Amino acid sequence: MVDPYNFDVKYSINPWMNTEIKVDKKSAIAQWENLKNYIITLGVEVVVMDSSPLQPDIVFAANAGKLIGNKFILSNFKDKERKEEKALFRNWFSASNYKPVSISENLTWEGEACTIEIKETLLCSYGYRSDRDSYNEICKLWKTKKTKFVYLSDPYFYHLDVCFCKLNNDTAIYCPLAFTAKDREWLEKNIKNLIPVSLDDALNFGCNAFVVENKVLISDQISESLVEMIQSLNFQVIKFEVSEYIKAGGGVKCLICTLD
Repeated sequence: MVDPYNFDVKYSINPWMNTEIKVDKKSAIAQWENLKNYIITLGVEVVVMDSSPLQPDIVFAANAGKLIGNKFILSNFKDKERKEEKALFRNWFSASNYKPVSISENLTWEGEACTIEIKETLLCSYGYRSDRDSYNEICKLWKTKKTKFVYLSDPYFYHLDVCFCKLNNDTAIYCPLAFTAKDREWLEKNIKNLIPVSLDDALNFGCNAFVVENKVLISDQISESLVEMIQSLNFQVIKFEVSEYIKAGGGVKCLICTLD
């Protein structure tokens, strides 16, 4: 995770961001701390990177890249406002004894937020924030055997992790409206328990969850019907207030980069 002390909305690069709607800094810090502290109680080690006053979105650690073994594949951000984050992540991972690696600078890709592995298949989202061609290099580094490209064109669902969440290798939640008919068909055929999420729940970051064993950490703005659907599959839903981060287009999972 990246500390929240410099989080703010100073520009607009997605439909949620409005510089006229101010971030409550005190509430943002409290929401982040509450999430971090709960994750620690689950026995998960949380390491925190220092933020930067020049990079208000760096708190969204899921966009940093992806750790594969000891190599950390660094993101190439699409928007100029976030491009400087790459050097900060490179320095932190290098100092933390990981090996940061880069893909070609002319290609965009925004980390584990865009790429999710389920049942030995790598779901590779492209279209809005990530280039399809970026996966020619990423898949070689990832050393995955199977890939499935999924096309995202809606600015509200700019990353895969805001419209799809793997709960385990047999179970996922997703917003059908975020995907093409062909991609929906593939997901329905290949994922045993695929829970459709309403547009309202998806826009309240109901797919942007962090899963620890059977616990699903998720936005507190989702509907009770979604909670019931998830819990019917033997998961426990834990709600967190992330209202300040939604102002910038982020939910629970956006704040977390997994290092396992």
